[in-house]
Order: sequence, then structure tokens, then C-alpha cells
Amino acid sequence: MYEGEIPAYQILNGDSPLEIGKSFISVEFKKTKMLMTVGKLSYEGDLSCAPTENEVIILVSIEGLSVPEKFSLSKKTKKLIRFGRSPQPNADLIKVKKSRK
Repeated sequence: MYEGEIPAYQILNGDSPLEIGKSFISVEFKKTKMLMTVGKLSYEGDLSCAPTENEVIILVSIEGLSVPEKFSLSKKTKKLIRFGRSPQPNADLIKVKKSRK
């Protein structure tokens, strides 16, 4: 599981900017699926991976969304970047260990 924060950003609402606050994000990858929570919203989708020398590019198709979610996982640092949809900024996520119950 990976967790992080989508930074605050602004969008134009007519002539005036609208401030969007920061949001908590968590992402969990299964063999062929991804579970993502952004704030209070949850998403699930089918994933595909494209490994390169230094990273793994992960694309996730979510029903109802025309553009897939895109992630980059560093092979060296295990840091995950979720590429934001414009104007939303990218989010850096770190791997967290699941607690054993």
C-alpha cells in the first residue's frame, strides 16, 4: 500500500480562482487490480505495467473515466508518483507497511 497527499491547487471558476484543498490519497495494487482512495472517494480499476530500466509505468483503466490513471514506480527508491489530471498536481506516495492484526 502507498499513501500520500495531493497538494492544494486552484482552478478557474469563471473569472475567479477556486481553491481546492489538499487530499489524502492511498493506492493498493493487487495482481491485476488497483484500489485507490482519494479523500472520501474510492476507485477500482484494471492495471497494466510497462517496465523500463529505472521505473515501472502503471496505467489503470477505471470504468467511467476516459483517461487512465498513470503512476510511476521507481525501482530503486520504491517511491510512487501519481500523475495528476490537469490542473491537479502530481502526488508523491510512499510505501507503508500493513499492520498485522
